[in-house]
Amino acid sequence: MRKLADALEVSTGTVYHYFESKEDLFEQVVRAVIEENAEAAHAAFALGPDQVLHLRVRDILAYLIHQEEEQMRRFIVLIDYWRLNPEGRAALQPTLDGAHRRYARIVAALLGSRDEGLGVVVLAALFNIVQQRWFHGPAFDAEPQVRIIERMVAAELAREA
Repeated sequence: MRKLADALEVSTGTVYHYFESKEDLFEQVVRAVIEENAEAAHAAFALGPDQVLHLRVRDILAYLIHQEEEQMRRFIVLIDYWRLNPEGRAALQPTLDGAHRRYARIVAALLGSRDEGLGVVVLAALFNIVQQRWFHGPAFDAEPQVRIIERMVAAELAREA
């Protein structure tokens, strides 16, 4: 907290006025990042009703890939926090659960569905593709997985109709 206060050119007491602890500061930062991510995703996808499904799945994936480096850095910070502060997990879990549900609702809406479960499944599948790119590099061929996701979404949307 002292290093943060020094960088901000304020007293340590001022930092503690706004944040009760390092864990509280981290949780507030995570909440701000989640809000920023959700707003950016919403703004990035102003889709027209004439846009076809397969472009929507591919556009969501392209957006995740575009954000890949930043998301990887954030993921590493979160993993380090969890590894080094196991007691902080319980405090942060509701925030992460809420973010997951919010992102799932955004994805479901982009796909033309009100089913949050569909958003959860598609988001998990697309994040898996992004993780495969982390492990295998940008040349990883995601096309077979994307086609399966598209068929699954088309079938689910047809079922909903």
